[in-house]
Amino acid sequence: SRTQSKLDAVAKEVSDKYNVETKTLAIDFSKFDEAAQKRVKSELEKLDKLGILVNNVGMSYPFPMYFHELDDEDVQGLLDLNMYSLTI
Repeated sequence: SRTQSKLDAVAKEVSDKYNVETKTLAIDFSKFDEAAQKRVKSELEKLDKLGILVNNVGMSYPFPMYFHELDDEDVQGLLDLNMYSLTI
């Protein structure tokens, strides 16, 4: 999520229900520049161990349309966000 308050609410729910420690980090992957990458790396390096990483990133186009109707920039944006975010 890009909204820290939403992440914090879910983290609290998971922590309370399962008695586990949770950490959250709100990042907009559509703007995953070098500064954002360093922020993620820094937060991950602080952890002693990582049990589960939830990467909830994805997007589609604003209204139903056929794929061939998209312009190249929209297609590249979809691919970058929906695929790159899974492989970093």
